[in-house]
Amino acid sequence: MLQEEKTLHLHLNLDKPFSFPLCILDNQHGSGREEMANQLISQFAERWGEKTHILLLCLLLLHIVLHIKYLDLPPVGFHRWRQTQTLSVARNFYEESMNILEPRVDSRGDQSGITGVEFPIVNYLVALAYQLLGNSYLVERFVLLLFSLLALVGCYHATRTLMDSPSLGLVGAGFLAFSPLFSYYSIVVMPEVPAIALMYVGLYFVLKWERSSRPRDFALSVVFLCFAALIKLSTLIVGPVWVWLLFRKRSSIPHAAIVRYFALGAVVLCVIGGWYMYARYLSDIHQNYGFRLYAEFPFPLSVIPHVANRVFVQYLPELYVNYAEFIFVVVGVVTAIRSRGSDLNRFLLLYAGGTALFMVSMFPMFVEQDYYMMPVIPLLIFLATLGLKRAWNWALEKPARVRLIVFLLVLVPILGSIRALSRFEGATIDHELMAMEQHLNVIVPDRTALLVAASNRSPSIYLYYMHRKGWPATDQLPTDTLRSYVKKGAQYLVSDSRVLEERVRPEIRLDSLVSFGRFTVFRLGEF
Repeated sequence: MLQEEKTLHLHLNLDKPFSFPLCILDNQHGSGREEMANQLISQFAERWGEKTHILLLCLLLLHIVLHIKYLDLPPVGFHRWRQTQTLSVARNFYEESMNILEPRVDSRGDQSGITGVEFPIVNYLVALAYQLLGNSYLVERFVLLLFSLLALVGCYHATRTLMDSPSLGLVGAGFLAFSPLFSYYSIVVMPEVPAIALMYVGLYFVLKWERSSRPRDFALSVVFLCFAALIKLSTLIVGPVWVWLLFRKRSSIPHAAIVRYFALGAVVLCVIGGWYMYARYLSDIHQNYGFRLYAEFPFPLSVIPHVANRVFVQYLPELYVNYAEFIFVVVGVVTAIRSRGSDLNRFLLLYAGGTALFMVSMFPMFVEQDYYMMPVIPLLIFLATLGLKRAWNWALEKPARVRLIVFLLVLVPILGSIRALSRFEGATIDHELMAMEQHLNVIVPDRTALLVAASNRSPSIYLYYMHRKGWPATDQLPTDTLRSYVKKGAQYLVSDSRVLEERVRPEIRLDSLVSFGRFTVFRLGEF
């Protein structure tokens, strides 16, 4: 006699709660091994299905464990120039002035170093941490690690609220944790991860407000989005979601409340716009343009194939998400397209529309600056989570399909961690450059003495490691320009470029003081 088959069918319904089940069949035809596996899965689901907060805590602890080895590294790896720019502002807050309205960089020549930047919340918090715990690489990376934990918690709550499922919230947080781009920047001192952490929290509160209609929830959502946009203007790509939800709710809440909500949004936009206008003003008045505060548009059409190939063919499946997550992203895109008319579809479409506008405005920058894509990562995570939901429904029809989905889920943390952490493992530490601060403290004990640091294209790397102020330079520095630096007060040249030294020596007096590795310290003068 054949046993009765009892199958738990879960059908895709984007408008109803979805509880992510690990149990598939109470009884399944086949080997005893399959029956035992199904029983174990069912027991696991029964025990842990409603304890997602415990599993979230485990995910946060795993995130810490994976990164703890690298917390005491100096700025290394990709975009070291951007890391040292951020850190120089933080260090100058700590050493010179804690006035948050006057961020300063090291590449200042004979000026104050004040320059326009995104609102320097991250730099300022790092400076406060320096004051409390001392200036160290461990301290600054720990601050960013805390922001990454906030991003994971925010992702959990936003996804849980959007998809009405604690289990899917946990899935979203897991997918975010193992996005190679997010995982790498989780401890890199740059504003991207803090910005999306605040953006996630803002999304959570606005989705919560959509259900509760409580003014406090809307106000909190706007405040968090405001700070996210002050840190990184690109996080405004989720702005259309706010506008849509306001219009969607206009018939169910008093007209006066709608007016207040729109007024609050207008105030926030004025605050954001006001800061970036002020930042441009600082750059102009102090003639220091170390930070990009403008769009890269228009751009030559000839760059489109190269950038598109890099972003959508290379980076998307490997770096923005990992290869296993990418499969779920594709399924999520197809599911979203087929579910036209649902609220989730509209949410994703509006987010995608904001993303498209942002990418058009900065398209050429996506080739090298992979971190520009960080505000888009939550969209990819939402799609991947939706894709897993749909794939799981499909897999329930046959045990073999379930094994395939489980296999992909096992690959997610493996591929994501390897791709992200390889950037730290493969990074080389420039010990000679790092040692220059100590050597200069002996040779040039006066820290106020201005110097020219050569040769590097970055305006910040050499000066940051040397812990000095002055001018950055490449080996192409014109002799006349170097002479002008001398007239403005440059007293020393610290160079690792023999080409530069030989080229300027006939016209600029270079008195060699000492050499350390590839670097030579010269006293500058005029003939």
